[in-house]
Amino acid sequence: MNELDTILIKSLFYPTHIDRVHISFDDVYESFREAVDTDCDSIFEIPFFSSLKKLNKVYGAKFSLYIFEDENLELNGSILRDLEQCKDWISIGYHARADGRVDSRSFYRFHERFSNSGLLSKSCRFHGFSAGDLSNAEIKNSGINELLCSDDGRVSYGISSEKYSGGGTAMVGLPTLRLIFGWKNFAPIRCLA
Repeated sequence: MNELDTILIKSLFYPTHIDRVHISFDDVYESFREAVDTDCDSIFEIPFFSSLKKLNKVYGAKFSLYIFEDENLELNGSILRDLEQCKDWISIGYHARADGRVDSRSFYRFHERFSNSGLLSKSCRFHGFSAGDLSNAEIKNSGINELLCSDDGRVSYGISSEKYSGGGTAMVGLPTLRLIFGWKNFAPIRCLA
């Protein structure tokens, strides 16, 4: 993150009339890979995670990190301990397999891996806004209660943008929408992107 990111985040928190801001990052696999490859004692030795910690300390910001599931990425004990100690402001969500495809076997492997950590995010944004072979019921039963939808008119999870935007035109430049389970309710949320 750079100074512009900090200014944007600060502007989202002040004035205080904003109730909730969802701050999430896709594709943070490389940051986790860096932490594993450098065999760091703390995940906060990695600049990306250090920046998140600083933003949490200064603004109380909370973050959802969506990562690619990779059976070969073994997070060491110190990384997992750091994450678990920060579970009140960091959550982790499934994004896709390492090759970018979403499938149920990968999804369940990911959830089994993190199920006892208290880190699993209740919000998710799957890669390409596709649920792959996962059913709505499987996603909901996993503990996810909202899926973040596209803001550029793409189909999200098999639902056209016209439907999740309330029949409006293309969503470019408007707030990202979230799909809240029952699959009938959509609500706008602010987005940094």
